[in-house]
Amino acid sequence: MIVASAPRMVSARIRHLYLAIAFGLVIGMIPIGFGDSALATGPPDGAPPGRALTFEENVGQTDPLVDFLARGEGYSLFLTGGDAVMALGSGESGFAVRLDLVGAAESPIATSIGQQPGVVSYFLGNEPANWRSKIPTFDAVEYSDVYPGIDVRYQGSGRQFQYDFIVDPGASPEIVALRFDGATSLQLDEAGDLLIGLNPGRTVAFSAPVSFQEVDGERVPVDSAYVLDGDTVSFTLGEYDPSLPLVIDPTLQYGSYLGGTGTDSGEAITLDGSGNMVIAGYSAST
Repeated sequence: MIVASAPRMVSARIRHLYLAIAFGLVIGMIPIGFGDSALATGPPDGAPPGRALTFEENVGQTDPLVDFLARGEGYSLFLTGGDAVMALGSGESGFAVRLDLVGAAESPIATSIGQQPGVVSYFLGNEPANWRSKIPTFDAVEYSDVYPGIDVRYQGSGRQFQYDFIVDPGASPEIVALRFDGATSLQLDEAGDLLIGLNPGRTVAFSAPVSFQEVDGERVPVDSAYVLDGDTVSFTLGEYDPSLPLVIDPTLQYGSYLGGTGTDSGEAITLDGSGNMVIAGYSAST
């Protein structure tokens, strides 16, 4: 377990990180995917199927504002002061979006959870002083008390990642509010999923939140949904027991049903006469 106690950066500095990552995508400085450098035993409890998303502590391999980073299938994730910057795609087709916890604590403590057997090493350039080796990897990262009595945990698998708000007994989940820097539009579809419009003409979706409580060893669902107020997203909840912990769990659905365990890229798309979608590209998946 690794605990980081760096102060939450002011908005301008975190925005600088978001812009730096977005710029790095365009000019090819942000790599996407790391092959099998990090080995995982499996996804964390409740994570979707696929290769588990693993997090590595930032020990100098990326921008110093970053606490932890992870690389999924087609995206990278940078955690900083409780917020998350997602870099999706690469090159001129790449884009970035920052999940901003509005009104959150200025100095949340980040704790790594579930150390994996694999490690990551960086041997870039000819100067050994700049190399970083045997960096441990973890299942998840949790920021404590981002809001009073509320933690946020980041984890995931394959082309999906999720952020769970863990609400202590007596805490008020109504205070949780989110913004998405880099989004050109926000809307809810008929299923209650949050659709985030991004340039250039892309959309990613966070599935409708799944909320629950553990009661006598059993998971009891709690009705929940997104609420849009301009560019701010919050949650509305049905009845639940305020004397027990509550988990609010949205999941990023990236890539839909396409792709596998390796690197996949769609280069062209069309519809045939029967309305079937045909995608041409390449795949390194089995």
